[in-house]
Amino acid sequence: MNNKKSVVNFIIDRRKKLIIDLTYFFPNDIAKMISEYDYYLLGKNYTIYDRLNTSTINLLPDEQLVGGTPEGKIKIWNLRTGNCDNSIKGHSSSITSISVLSNCRIVSGSCDNTLNVWNLTTNKCENTFNHGDPITYVTSITNEQIISGSGNGILKLWNLNNNNNCACTFIGHTREIRSVIFIPDNKLHENAKGLIVSASNDKTLKIWNLKNIQSISSEIKCDLTLKGHTDWVRCVILLPDGKIISGSDDGTLKIWNYCTGECELTLTGHEGYIYFMKVFCYYDSGLIISGSSDNTMRLWNPQTGECVRIFTGHSSGVCCFNILPDESVISGSFDGTLKRWDLQTGECNFTFKSHNGWCLGVFVLPDGRIVSVSALNAIDIWS
Repeated sequence: MNNKKSVVNFIIDRRKKLIIDLTYFFPNDIAKMISEYDYYLLGKNYTIYDRLNTSTINLLPDEQLVGGTPEGKIKIWNLRTGNCDNSIKGHSSSITSISVLSNCRIVSGSCDNTLNVWNLTTNKCENTFNHGDPITYVTSITNEQIISGSGNGILKLWNLNNNNNCACTFIGHTREIRSVIFIPDNKLHENAKGLIVSASNDKTLKIWNLKNIQSISSEIKCDLTLKGHTDWVRCVILLPDGKIISGSDDGTLKIWNYCTGECELTLTGHEGYIYFMKVFCYYDSGLIISGSSDNTMRLWNPQTGECVRIFTGHSSGVCCFNILPDESVISGSFDGTLKRWDLQTGECNFTFKSHNGWCLGVFVLPDGRIVSVSALNAIDIWS
């Protein structure tokens, strides 16, 4: 331990006043400080307080974080200093989703029915698209194409270099869109021009072939509907072998052949909702990690459907996690803690008492620092 430990606490109150408290502690003082203030832990750099919608938070290059507020503002935070570098007013209602593009651009979706394309170098809105309904989900499929989803199950494709015209509308889902992925044509059979896979609260996944787009503003129907889940489908990701895997509130993960629509494997074991999944290349094998409302994470072999390891220790649902540079896993939970796990043993080797409220997001910076996001408008940065 260094002779001195600096703890920088950045707090923004509801009047947006920035208070910086910089204090130096000698080693003998640190233990006393932790006992008196349990939110100051070894390794914690500082906390940012701001009203950001958790679903909008993304990392930007140069150690910046972007998020949208219920008031319709875009805010950019510098994670080296804890300062808010930028605040842009662009929507008339709450921002619900943000997707990061290249060339210092982002796309924001809002309850005001619009998507805005922002140039973060100039702080100007380059284009605005009207989805026609409150937007719940935005993602980019290329650097010049984005997809927006709404609570009524409508998906729309937008070309950023085409003024205000919707490239096509995807008709088929009947409830909210929860997740969308794009499978480029270089991974597909010769009759495809790229596929869209969408997951919805209507308990289905749908496959859309972009070759079916005949003209600007056309409507297309899905090629395949993947049925089998008995509750909301929250997430879908592409596996290294070209198949897709979905996670549902029915507690199962399903592996699908998107060419035939067949469910090839059902992974069972969780006893609660599947909140999140991630593909992890561990010792050259593509494994899946899932987090659930049953308070556990599980490590799966997607080739066999076997549960390789169970991670237990959280006292509430595991709603987010990420992979650290040393190939350990950091998880966030509704119990307000972060836990660091050894993948080989399944043991928790460190617990961060991060938040007094739910921990809803966790990110890893290129230098290995951890960013955790709380339901109580707090963002913690950890060494």
